[in-house]
Amino acid sequence: MRKRKIRWGRVFITATVVVGITAGAYQYITAPPTRLIEYQAEVKPGDTLWTICARIATNKDDMGKLVWQTKKDNRIRDVGNLQSGMIVIVRVKEARNG
Repeated sequence: MRKRKIRWGRVFITATVVVGITAGAYQYITAPPTRLIEYQAEVKPGDTLWTICARIATNKDDMGKLVWQTKKDNRIRDVGNLQSGMIVIVRVKEARNG
């Protein structure tokens, strides 16, 4: 009878994946829903999507993600073609005071 050799690398990877999936599901179930605050900003001459988001964002916000999400939410195809008077909706978790 031949002894089987245990491949610990495969065992470790399998265990890590199972624990990771379980932990992710637990976090998804127990995490409170994120409440977003919606702001409407009017585009002024010289504004970029980045400057509009920067006026609303807090230090906790990832500006790259916020600008990308704002572009997606507002269906903006060309960020270089913002027109004065346009209304851009920006959704953030918190508002900056002032």
